[in-house]
Amino acid sequence: MVMTFSQFPAPKGPKPKPQNPGSPVAAHWHEALTDARPSAATAAGAHVHVVEARAADGGQGEDESRHTAFIQTRALPENGSEQLDLSSLSLTTLRPALPPEIEVFRVRDNQLTSLPVLPDGLRVFNAAGNQLTSLLAVLPSRLRSLIIGENSLTSLPALPATLRELSAYGNSLTSLPALPDGLRSLIVESNQLTSLPALPTTLEQLYAASNQLTRLPDLPAGLRSLVVDNNQLTSLPVLPTALEELHAASNQLTNLPDLPGELQNLDAGGNQLASLPALPARLLDLAAPSNQLTSLPDHRKLVLDYNQLTELPEPLPPRIELLTASDNQLVRLPVLPAHLEVIDVSNNRLRDVPTNLLQLAGDASIDLTDGQSAARADSEQSIESNACCGVCRPANPLLVER
Repeated sequence: MVMTFSQFPAPKGPKPKPQNPGSPVAAHWHEALTDARPSAATAAGAHVHVVEARAADGGQGEDESRHTAFIQTRALPENGSEQLDLSSLSLTTLRPALPPEIEVFRVRDNQLTSLPVLPDGLRVFNAAGNQLTSLLAVLPSRLRSLIIGENSLTSLPALPATLRELSAYGNSLTSLPALPDGLRSLIVESNQLTSLPALPTTLEQLYAASNQLTRLPDLPAGLRSLVVDNNQLTSLPVLPTALEELHAASNQLTNLPDLPGELQNLDAGGNQLASLPALPARLLDLAAPSNQLTSLPDHRKLVLDYNQLTELPEPLPPRIELLTASDNQLVRLPVLPAHLEVIDVSNNRLRDVPTNLLQLAGDASIDLTDGQSAARADSEQSIESNACCGVCRPANPLLVER
């Protein structure tokens, strides 16, 4: 149980002297520091430990001046687990000595530029959203979760063997240290990495978008999520059979490797793909806009805007629900499946529309805006003759909204 009392404004003027426990002032401070409403754990016998994080003598911001002390009240479970949360208090410094018994320490969203020595028994440390330029040379030996995103770090120290989660997004890292064998989650998006170290076999999540990667190391067999958008990749390694999510948009890929059968989400937009490999049966979402595709795969949801498609396959997948293929070179559409709910083929060269256009579901959204039609008048007449209940604007006679 973690409770933070930053919402209680400190009394103006000097801190009141100790008073009779029954006095109003004493009651005010007792309520602010202990909540005056013991938790069930406290009532059951777990003692309450109060940690005071005093403001530094100088250089305090306006926010900090409102707090003569930042109080963290924690009901200590019988198993001895300790948590300390000093997040979002505009702190610029911390006391040099932290309680040695704490295992979870959160100090995110402050203005810290340095850290004190951390207790060796610490298991979770979250200092995201500060102004740190470096970490301690030696991290706690039992640390399992290290969350240090949105700082100004340029390097990391050696990582403890116990680490299971490393989140260091939004820094200025140019390289990473060796990764522990048991690491499961690696989040290093929005840095300046040009390469990654060897990945542990236990890794399940790799988020490395918005870096300067030109290649990836071999991927672990158990990897489930791979997010490497906005890099400089020209190819991908063999994909693990367990992979469920692949985001590789805005790279320089000219082809994709074979897709694993477990894959559910694929985003490969903004590359140089001329074709796609066979799609897994489990795939739910496919996005491949801004490529050089000339043919369409079979799928329920297709996002294929800004390619070079001249036609769509006929018949379309019978269960397709969403199709966006704007800004291609389409001149005609095939018969549209009844389950189609959204179709956007605007900015093409459409000459006509399929006869079953108005037979789609009543809430279907259809956009054929600005089609370069060679038979626009015939299309408009065909739509109006079917008593379209949507909107057919003279400037966009191929636009139908249902």
